[in-house]
Amino acid sequence: MSGGAARGSGFRSAETEILLAYGGVHFASKMGQLAGNHFITLTSGLDRLPELGKTVLWKGAQKVRFKGV
Repeated sequence: MSGGAARGSGFRSAETEILLAYGGVHFASKMGQLAGNHFITLTSGLDRLPELGKTVLWKGAQKVRFKGV
């Protein structure tokens, strides 16, 4: 079985995760490549992404807000 747990398997997602790629990235796990859906293109504040990445690495998940333009 690939692509996640089957219905009724007892595995439940506690929260939605947003994987924010910056730089050269390949999302994968021990089981293989992970699929994703593009839903946003960042056009400003790109210089702050490395800082956000370090914050998440050392302090864990952060609250974010997206707003349309």
